[in-house]
Amino acid sequence: TFTTAGGTRYAYVADNGAGANLGHVYRCLLNADGTFTNNGCVATPADTSSFAPWNPYSIAFKTLNGIQYAYVVNNQSVNIGSIYRCIVDESTGLFTQDCIETPDIPTDRDTWQPSGIAFR
Repeated sequence: TFTTAGGTRYAYVADNGAGANLGHVYRCLLNADGTFTNNGCVATPADTSSFAPWNPYSIAFKTLNGIQYAYVVNNQSVNIGSIYRCIVDESTGLFTQDCIETPDIPTDRDTWQPSGIAFR
């Protein structure tokens, strides 16, 4: 997924991990030709230990009341998934540590298995 923060265009890659490894969201810098800058990808947010298991699957961005948010679908295989709302730092494009699960209690928790998210 792509978005702009602080005038810089970034690509965001959801890596849901493999096996017992936790996944990551990577914020990547882009070259003028659209390729990723070498060594330009950084895991964001830096600390995801409180999100365990963290297996990002899909990302969408939405600005509300002047704040840019990233909505990250956390797909947990056969387990119940979740969606996290993260604030995007406008100066760096990185997610702040203010990621929260939303909704905190889905309507039907037993069948809640998000696999994507989009805004219109």
